[in-house]
Amino acid sequence: MIKGTLEFRASIPGFKFSPFEVKTGDTQIPNVEFSSIQSIDAVKNELKAIAFVADMPSQEEARQKATARLSKMLDTIAFHLSSPIGEIRLERDDLKKYDSAGNVVIEGHATGVAMLSMTGCAVVYEVPPQQISSLRIDLESANRPGEKYYPLFRSALKLEDIVGRFFYLYSILLLIEGDSQKNVDIFIRNQRPNVSQSPRPKSKNTMETVYTRLRNEVGHVRANATFENTKAEMAQHVGDLADLVKIAIKLSL
Repeated sequence: MIKGTLEFRASIPGFKFSPFEVKTGDTQIPNVEFSSIQSIDAVKNELKAIAFVADMPSQEEARQKATARLSKMLDTIAFHLSSPIGEIRLERDDLKKYDSAGNVVIEGHATGVAMLSMTGCAVVYEVPPQQISSLRIDLESANRPGEKYYPLFRSALKLEDIVGRFFYLYSILLLIEGDSQKNVDIFIRNQRPNVSQSPRPKSKNTMETVYTRLRNEVGHVRANATFENTKAEMAQHVGDLADLVKIAIKLSL
């Protein structure tokens, strides 16, 4: 049987946190340890994850299963921290094969990988212990409300282009709200009663929130709307849009 550890890395620009362990409830990969690796350049900070492997039939199956599980766990971490965590990379393979007598048959091997680099990070956010505690509980939970949207949220955050990120986040709201801008705006008004609103150009009696207006200024031809101005406004509102998407995901079934 195969036993040992697999070490993974992923970029987590601008974040650092104390090490913590997650019990997965999986007998083949029972534990995963997470920690952050700081760089002189905060943009290059990394997340390190060590997966403990037990009783896997082969090294390849162990790598595949650990990669799949870690990728899913990073979606959850990205959701909790609102962090554009990069793609997972295998950094070190310390798996060993044991015979029935407990003797090592095949040694594992170390694997080096290129590190990811992302731009646009000016400060480092140190995740407080209570937030890590909440994250650990979520990672160890079998069923998480809205979990199916976590990968979409993480993908949206990884987009460096503001317009692309704004569109992607708004599309998640549309997905949750039945592909209806009307329902999206109802949700936003409920969460942000003082949200800025304006009449729809073709329906003056219908008000739309600033988020829907900005989305439509790029998605449709609208008089007096320039791409430069719309992009600048999107940059001002994309952070709160991400917060609204997180709320919608938590409330979804």
